[in-house]
Amino acid sequence: MKIFQYKDKLIQLADKKMIEHWNAEMPLLFIGYLRDKRLSSYPKSVQKEVNEYLNDILENIAIPKLMKALTSDNVETRISVAHNIVQVSENNPEMLKIALEHIEKASNDINKEVANSMKKALKNYQKFLRRKKTAVKRKELNALRKKMDEIDVQFAEGKISDSEYIIEQKKYLKLKREIELAEKVD
Repeated sequence: MKIFQYKDKLIQLADKKMIEHWNAEMPLLFIGYLRDKRLSSYPKSVQKEVNEYLNDILENIAIPKLMKALTSDNVETRISVAHNIVQVSENNPEMLKIALEHIEKASNDINKEVANSMKKALKNYQKFLRRKKTAVKRKELNALRKKMDEIDVQFAEGKISDSEYIIEQKKYLKLKREIELAEKVD
């Protein structure tokens, strides 16, 4: 274990020897997770040390290991890495951000299964980015859906006119369609 000390606190991370034995895509995911989710919670004085350690892992282990796996002569290795990357893209696409350049290169692999898997992972990542951009609109849509439930009841009870109901329904459907089009991945 690699240990970083801050006053009376210890931060333990996997050491390089351990990381070298991981599957090819795991070091990148590890680095991405730490940078996106954990690093900001560490004390400022330790953040620099941890970031330097992560850069070292990235340059000396993660990228070379992924490149070696994705360009391996062993088709099974490439297929295995590709399938793992697709699973990550389905469960947590944000974790692929650090490896996008290498995934894009591998999407042109001569093996169709590897190429298709990488294309699928990229598509999942693009879909994630689009959903992230429309998050505010989806929140607005949910609030509008709740309002529409009330309006549906009022309409059924005859408390609002047909034209009022149609105006509100149109707002809802227009926003819903706008979100669908924004999130559509080609």
